[in-house]
Amino acid sequence: MDASKLEYFKQILLNKRKETKENRDRLWNSICQSYDSDDDSIRHPNDVADHSTSLDENEYSFQFLEREDKYIQKLDKALEMIKTGNYGICRVCGQEINEERLKAVPTTNICINCKKFVSHNKRTPED
Repeated sequence: MDASKLEYFKQILLNKRKETKENRDRLWNSICQSYDSDDDSIRHPNDVADHSTSLDENEYSFQFLEREDKYIQKLDKALEMIKTGNYGICRVCGQEINEERLKAVPTTNICINCKKFVSHNKRTPED
């Protein structure tokens, strides 16, 4: 892949990382605020059901937070692959990954043919 295309994908990855980090930070702040308000409701319990609902929402928020963290790690890995010259190369067959696939899934490290093969054989790639 030539330098201009690598720069193009680098910018996509950096923008997605920034957006995901901002979403993650907003979610974290929301969780923290929720715990602060939960502390108040525990001291002055109005409704046990409301408190239970709040705990369920926090659990869901933590799951989403974990998902965002994993996506940031994938983005960081893809950015590192750009630095090392391995971005856009399929980890299975060693061939160049189609640009359309990279546009759809910029963190991928497996071409569509290998993805289909791996999925068909019931193995889960790190994709």
